Amino acid sequence: MNKRLLVGCTLVVLLMAGVAGANTLKGRPTEDGPSLPDVTALPVCAMQKGFVVTQGIGCSNASGTSGGPNDVAEMLTLCTAAPVDVLTFSYIVWTPGIPGFVTGCDFALWNGGPSPGATACVGPAVPFATFGTYSIPVTGCKITAGMTAGGQFYAGMKQYGSGGMRWGYEDFAPSQDAWIRAPGCGASAWANLAGFGLPGDWVFRLVVDVQGPVEVENFSWGQIKADYR
Repeated sequence: MNKRLLVGCTLVVLLMAGVAGANTLKGRPTEDGPSLPDVTALPVCAMQKGFVVTQGIGCSNASGTSGGPNDVAEMLTLCTAAPVDVLTFSYIVWTPGIPGFVTGCDFALWNGGPSPGATACVGPAVPFATFGTYSIPVTGCKITAGMTAGGQFYAGMKQYGSGGMRWGYEDFAPSQDAWIRAPGCGASAWANLAGFGLPGDWVFRLVVDVQGPVEVENFSWGQIKADYR
C-alpha cells in the first residue's frame, strides 16, 4: 500500500508494506510558529529538543478521526547524575485531538537504547484538545541509572483512541532523535521520523530537579558536645 507523507507543500509518496492508505503522517508549515518559553528557574536542568514549531506531525486522516494512536518520544541526554525527579514537561499541540476519537494522552518515560525501550513511567494526563503550548507538573516520575543507556533515555506521550494527533515538530537542527509509534501509518513498532524523511526533533522540554547535597560544616564529635553543653 502507499503511505503519503505531506511535508510543507510537497507530497512525497513512499512505499511501505502494511500501511493503511487512508492515514497519512501530515505536516503543516508555519512561520514564526509557537515556541517554548525560556527556562529561568534554578536549580533545575532543562533537557530540550526543538524550540520553535515548523510543522505539525502525526499519523492522521484529513479530519483527525483516524490514524491514532500516536505515541511519540524524543531521545534526551540526562544532564545530571541519576536518580533525579522530573518536575515539568512542556510540548506543543499543533492539530488537536477530536473528542471521542482521541480519548486521552499521558506523559511517559521509556528506557534508553537504540530505540525507546520498556515504559519506565507513565505520568499525568496531558491537555491535547486545543492548539497551543503546554507545560504540566509531573510527580512520581524518576529517572534512574537503570533507565539510561549512555546517559540517554526517552520522554514523550502515549496517546489513546483512534483519532490522529499532530504534535509540534522542528526541522531547523536535523537529528535522528524523534520517534513515533503509529500503527495506522505503518509504524506498529517505534520508528524514527528520519525514516519518513523528517530528520528533526519534537518540540519537547523536560525539567528535572538537580539540587545537589547540602554542604555542611565538618565538626568533630568533641566540638559538637562542647557547643551544646
